[in-house]
Amino acid sequence: MMTKRSILLIVLCLTASAFCESTQPIQDPCIHDVPPCIAELYADSTDKDVSDEFNTGILGLNRWAYRTQNGTNWGTGTDYVYFVTLGNDSFVSIKGNWSERKGSGLSAKREVHFGFYSIRWRTANISPQFKTPWHPAIWMAGRNFASGSDARAIESCLSNIEIDFVEYWHQPIWYVQTIAWDRSNPKKTVQTIQKLRTKNKDFPTTESGWQVHGLEYHPHYLQLWQKVEGQWKPIGRKIPINDEPTSHDSLHKAHAQAGYWILSNKYHWENVSAFYKGKVDLSEFRLEDSALQVDYFRYFPLK
Repeated sequence: MMTKRSILLIVLCLTASAFCESTQPIQDPCIHDVPPCIAELYADSTDKDVSDEFNTGILGLNRWAYRTQNGTNWGTGTDYVYFVTLGNDSFVSIKGNWSERKGSGLSAKREVHFGFYSIRWRTANISPQFKTPWHPAIWMAGRNFASGSDARAIESCLSNIEIDFVEYWHQPIWYVQTIAWDRSNPKKTVQTIQKLRTKNKDFPTTESGWQVHGLEYHPHYLQLWQKVEGQWKPIGRKIPINDEPTSHDSLHKAHAQAGYWILSNKYHWENVSAFYKGKVDLSEFRLEDSALQVDYFRYFPLK
């Protein structure tokens, strides 16, 4: 239960200042890399069973499994998911292989729920001036893809949530959204989308450099954050979670469920071609290998 002090801290942070500065340097970024004005709400250190710094050079099979299904070709093993060290950066690179028409991905083995999530990420060989057949995404599903039964998230659940922390579309743009799934009516699946951030072309590439984003999944709201020059700033639209019927502007609390995180770079050509009804101008696309690169994935549970 939140204290009056916790509520006051949130209000002061989101209304009095656009930035969230720390007065003291963080010696260990894994200890508490959370916006200081909401730090009291979340654990003092990362959950090591879920978080990953991707700096050991070996895939943590206690945390992750390869993504292998979902109606498209998936590559596995170190030819597709591999580790790179460049200077002071060590990160995982999740490859899309154009000649093989295969993407790749990782599925978390452990379910998580409310907390503050942060990622340092970028893409390779995806350019704002070209469309792309690839679908890089960091997202949470209501089903364990690591179990070997990989289907789109929520098919067996009556009410659930999909959280798209980072998701690309072919233009390319990236956006942040939640999708409230409702399958209570067996004749109709209802999905209601709540956009936290839409149609953004300012995405990180190997040319433009890394970006750091945070996602606050709180029992009462979702909020996107960005870290620029050491300062956390709330960006996009805050989505309330409450007792009101789910709409494009808020989520009913029944949808605010736990889930499993997926880091993937999907081969998405069939979806793109269908969008254009088969009439695709290949000169508008960058048709080559690509990668989703993640320096770290950090989870600070709700206290």
